[in-house]
Amino acid sequence: MFHRFGKRTFNYIILISLLGNVMLWLFARPSWHYGASGVVYGLFFFLVVSSIKLKDKKLFIYPLIVLFLSSGFWIGLLPVQPGVSFEGHVFGSLAGGFIALFINNPKKTINSSSITTNSTIKINYNYIYKEKKSD
Repeated sequence: MFHRFGKRTFNYIILISLLGNVMLWLFARPSWHYGASGVVYGLFFFLVVSSIKLKDKKLFIYPLIVLFLSSGFWIGLLPVQPGVSFEGHVFGSLAGGFIALFINNPKKTINSSSITTNSTIKINYNYIYKEKKSD
């Protein structure tokens, strides 16, 4: 995410966390909901939706690797165990998808070819100093 979105990645992580937690507090069952798994699911769906929206095949490879390495990822979206909060996973996923759809702007993405390494700034220090004449 840092390679593709740069410093905006921190903003996306905070927005996914806040939106997912607000939806969790408003719509989830009254139970204990703790952990950062909602943020992980949010980041996963952010990458999936962003790669589809931006039509970036390289960005889509990362969620596929996550799915390959963690085969039980989809099971976390279902209410399998009665004591486990699946709502955090669901609302985190929704938050990541919403952030990618509505906030992610494809025109502002960082291309590695547009970054210049040897840029110089020229500053002109020509000042005109006039002394006041006293009468």
